[in-house]
Amino acid sequence: MPKLCKTPFPSFGRFLCGLPTLLLLAAPSLAQDADQAETSKPPPPPDFAFLWKVEKEGLATSHLFGTIHSEDPRVSSLHPTVVQAFRASDAVYIELSPYDIEKSWDQIEQGMLLPEGQTLSSHLSEVGLLNLKAVLKKVAMTLEEVEPLHPEVVSMVLNDALAFDEAMVDLPILDDLLFFAAEGAGKEVGGIETVEEQMKMLPIEVAVHFLEKELHEEVRIFLEHHLLPRNIKMAQRSAALMHDFPDKSYVFAYGTMHFLDFQSVVDLLKREGFTVTRLCDPTPTEPVYDLSDLGYAGD
Repeated sequence: MPKLCKTPFPSFGRFLCGLPTLLLLAAPSLAQDADQAETSKPPPPPDFAFLWKVEKEGLATSHLFGTIHSEDPRVSSLHPTVVQAFRASDAVYIELSPYDIEKSWDQIEQGMLLPEGQTLSSHLSEVGLLNLKAVLKKVAMTLEEVEPLHPEVVSMVLNDALAFDEAMVDLPILDDLLFFAAEGAGKEVGGIETVEEQMKMLPIEVAVHFLEKELHEEVRIFLEHHLLPRNIKMAQRSAALMHDFPDKSYVFAYGTMHFLDFQSVVDLLKREGFTVTRLCDPTPTEPVYDLSDLGYAGD
């Protein structure tokens, strides 16, 4: 049964689970030896990737890479062009450094909770509570497990639980793999956001309204609400790093949704004078989605 994890920072065991990808990015010759020694073949690389080349006169070429925050091994099987971009980079930045998460876990855990004395069910309508209990039953969780949690956290917990795969519980997510691969290769690494920014929650009553709407309509609202403000910060900070260190080649690996069309990081960097070119395009038969498909109008 999925529960809130006390240890988001990858353990040594999780680190070892990602070793083939780490070796692939950090030391190609070692990766080839490791592949030959593997008894089971890793998933084949994808036919396309969410990868963009970022260029501006006077600056080294950098890249944007859209990740999926998942432990699924198919996600961590990288397109060869992505691997080349990482090998050629001097620095890799993801959304949030695992080291910052580890140092701030008490703060994170506290930020997940409602104020003392409050419960989730006391904020929900009768219909909302019934819908919540129905979803909890689907994922083998109890109301008591989510009662002390902020509604926004409950949304994340339920969506993770619905996609939960016990076989992947000890595997690292792709973002962590990329971070530690880059660090192991001697590259500069960091997080583009802070723990405080990622933990910023909506007011409780607004969050309750969104949660009830999610439970009723089975849509993701919190994700859309936070996306544009985060895109703006990511674009500004990515641009600042490239301008401040013009000889340094970066890979900015953020969740793929941050790069898709409407007021995305890609769009915002273009407005700042960068040339941003999609690489590894899907074939014409592959659907390409943007935020408007999710009903997100932006500002």
